[in-house]
Amino acid sequence: MDHVSDQEQIDALKKWWKENGVAIIGGLALGLAGVFGWQFWQNHTRTAAAEASDLYQQVVSLSGEGQVEQAAGLTGQLRVDHTGSPYAALASFAIAAQYLEDGQLAAAEQELQWVVDSTPQDELVDVARLRLARVLLAQDKADAALAMTETVGKAFRAEAETIRGDAFLTLNDRDRAREAYQSAQAAAALEGRSTPLLDMKLDDLSDLSGVAGAGAGQ
Repeated sequence: MDHVSDQEQIDALKKWWKENGVAIIGGLALGLAGVFGWQFWQNHTRTAAAEASDLYQQVVSLSGEGQVEQAAGLTGQLRVDHTGSPYAALASFAIAAQYLEDGQLAAAEQELQWVVDSTPQDELVDVARLRLARVLLAQDKADAALAMTETVGKAFRAEAETIRGDAFLTLNDRDRAREAYQSAQAAAALEGRSTPLLDMKLDDLSDLSGVAGAGAGQ
């Protein structure tokens, strides 16, 4: 009976293996593929990040040497080969800064607009919006600068409101400029930052209001 019992157990095991063995082996194979696939992906990601970082460093170096065309070419390579990498945005910032130094505002605008349109990292997009708004202001595009600052996140509200104040002042809307500067002060205060430049701008607006009031009373 013991022999029959053992044989029955063996037969049952064989039957179970026949019915389930393929699925188990397949599952193990998939599991191993997942492990090795994940390792491959990690290695690939590290390699890609290293390549992107190297290209970015070259862009910074070339931009600093005034070789903007070569730097722009490498930035284009970054955008194609490392889509979504923050290094592509950082490279664009470097080139835009050099364009600004060279007085090429339209070219700087184009670089920063690319970051706004194509970068998945929200904080980098906000930085690009702020810098682009400044470039737009420098080109007498105050309305476009205002539009560019509207969606900037809370982390950069002080800077955004400061730019809005400058834009309103350019449009000769002193009341809205004052409101924007005051909003910038409040946002900076929440971060524990002093605002001497904003204080000066608000003082200047108060002086202008006083002069205007005195002129109206005469």
